[in-house]
Amino acid sequence: MKRMGNGSGGVRARWSHLAVAAGLAASTLLWSPAAAWGGCQPATEATPVGNGDPAEESEAIRDAQFEEMMEEMPFEMNLEGMTSGEGVFGAMFGPPITQADFDGFVRLLNFQNEQKQAAALIYSQRMANYQAKAGPLQKMLADLMARQMQAMRDGEHMEAQPTETEMKKLNEVAKAADVERAALRTGVMDDLRSLLGPGQDEAWQRVEMADRRNRLLRAQSMLMVESGRVDLRAVLARSVDAKAVDATVSERVGLAMSDWDQAIDVHARAMAPIEEQLRSAAFADDRAEQMDKQMKLMGQGVTLARRVIATTEASQRAIAAELPPDLAEKFTDGFLRAAHPRIYRTRHGERTIDAALAFTDLTAEQRGRLTALRDAHQTLLKRLRPDAIKRQKAQDEFQAAIMAAKDDAERAKVMESSSEVWSQPDPMGELRGKDNELVKQVRQVLTEEQRKRLPKRPVPAIPGGSGR
Repeated sequence: MKRMGNGSGGVRARWSHLAVAAGLAASTLLWSPAAAWGGCQPATEATPVGNGDPAEESEAIRDAQFEEMMEEMPFEMNLEGMTSGEGVFGAMFGPPITQADFDGFVRLLNFQNEQKQAAALIYSQRMANYQAKAGPLQKMLADLMARQMQAMRDGEHMEAQPTETEMKKLNEVAKAADVERAALRTGVMDDLRSLLGPGQDEAWQRVEMADRRNRLLRAQSMLMVESGRVDLRAVLARSVDAKAVDATVSERVGLAMSDWDQAIDVHARAMAPIEEQLRSAAFADDRAEQMDKQMKLMGQGVTLARRVIATTEASQRAIAAELPPDLAEKFTDGFLRAAHPRIYRTRHGERTIDAALAFTDLTAEQRGRLTALRDAHQTLLKRLRPDAIKRQKAQDEFQAAIMAAKDDAERAKVMESSSEVWSQPDPMGELRGKDNELVKQVRQVLTEEQRKRLPKRPVPAIPGGSGR
């Protein structure tokens, strides 16, 4: 399999991806994942982890390379999660108000049972209407992406490009789905408001703010700005037990969180028209004429996304400063994991050593050696992750500058000025290499029978396909 090169070629490939991605919607399918990254495979080599059988070793390497390449994609390709609104496909082609959003609105309104039942019935009916239009689009996307991803695994990605007929049909179906999407948003909000009872008008303002926040965070996925999608309220709820803080601290944290709500709402109001214009341009029949407009809109969106990130980071620090040290550490860790999921994700080496340490038939020597390996790897992660975050931020700045550039000449200057960033060693590359090495080290500690019980490397799922 080919290896991904470094330097300016990688920069050009990334910019090419961003330029194509500016089309969003139907244009998304013109993007071939392999082509977007120079038609190459990752630079690091996978460590063979089979049982010595050449075919199994080859398949293990292939799976490792494919998993690594998918990890490096600038957005999720989880088409099965469209209805959850997650990822770029969920943000673009999923419902504007998901079931989770709707449930949150109902909680904010503190509906009585009769109101809840009426609201649930109305929402389910509107969702059925939406899915009648969106379902065919999601199926087409799943089929096309499954074909492309399978071809990537087989090294034949160019043969899997969608035809002009497929693209035309996709655009037609996408337009119809987008009309129903707008109807769903307006209808659900009107329906909920019609159900309000005495004393619930004030709560409605919180619902509108929550809806704008949800919309803003999903727009970050459309713009492929990973760190901008953090819901600070959700992070706090996951990381800190409210019962663990006293009333005074809770009040100060609440005030800091309210400041974040208000600041984010300002950004949400600014992002709404940009998102709408991006959608409109994405479904234009003549996408070539719309490219310059889309690039400018993407530039505006990415610039605003960076402000969202700065706002959330500042609020996270303010909230952490109000918490006791142990809870502040948990909150900060939860925030970093939410803001940088690819950097903090659990890899195969970590899963392997955790599984090995759970074996009940380890000798004292084996357990000691495995524990030492795990501790050393955890120390490595603590060293590499901050550097990986710095590099990701530099890449985000590069993306913003590219999008804000007025013409090709200005974009060329941005790429030239950023070449030093791309020429530096990638901490993620070292992390992946050490993770592969960890798998090999764990296997060396175990007996042949114990090795058979280790988890196999997961094969990245192909949407609509088998994963192989």
